[in-house]
Amino acid sequence: MKATRNTFNSIVMTNSVGSLSDIINNQNRNSTSELAVSDSPSPRISKTPDLNISFRRRVNRRQTLAEFLFISNSPEPVEENVINYNTLLPSERTMFGVNSITPVVLWGALEHHSNIQLIDCRFPYEFAGGRIHGAINIWNEQLLNEHFPVAKDMPQSSSILIFYCEYSGERGPSLAKKLHSIDKNSLNPYLIYNEIYVIENGFLNVLKTVPCLIEGVHIAMDNVNYSEEKVYYVRQIKSSSGSKTPRSPSSFSSSSRLLSRSY
Repeated sequence: MKATRNTFNSIVMTNSVGSLSDIINNQNRNSTSELAVSDSPSPRISKTPDLNISFRRRVNRRQTLAEFLFISNSPEPVEENVINYNTLLPSERTMFGVNSITPVVLWGALEHHSNIQLIDCRFPYEFAGGRIHGAINIWNEQLLNEHFPVAKDMPQSSSILIFYCEYSGERGPSLAKKLHSIDKNSLNPYLIYNEIYVIENGFLNVLKTVPCLIEGVHIAMDNVNYSEEKVYYVRQIKSSSGSKTPRSPSSFSSSSRLLSRSY
């Protein structure tokens, strides 16, 4: 009986020792694995910023057509004021709410892009004297609406619209902002004219910086020889019944018309 009990205890001890050895071995293996993991180099976190991210804040901008097509089925709708922060041309935000480019950027853009439309917002007598090569003269909202219509389901334009006036202080930025506002408030969930800019400091800055882009000469808005024309066009802008294709009235002085023809 005693021998049987001793045999049983021996078996139990043997099994217990075996189990304990297994546990110790398992712990050693786990410790080795943990050590191997802890000894492995930690992942490096890149401190290089994403160069595609622009830190300029742009507000009141709807989706582009591409954004609308690709994320229209997203469960989280894009808010109206959430916009694309990237612009095609290097630019800076202005107090008018549109982006401005320098004459040097304009020069480079004309070299690399064939879809640029230059919009000269000065009065016709200024435009007749001299302009940036290839520009069209749009100096009021009616002409703006004719050349750049905004309608429901219109396809997105690929044109890069660049506005300017004498100093780009009022007329150019105002028409650029007007077009953007009409576009933004249309029934489309995307912008038709996604790339709108003004030239920093206007025509005179281009004339000074890259004169090779200019054809003709500079005629100032306040040129005394065009005082009657200036009054007329200012009134046309302020009037809601201005002509769609305004012309200089015959009452203008002959000296003004002759001077205009000389350029």
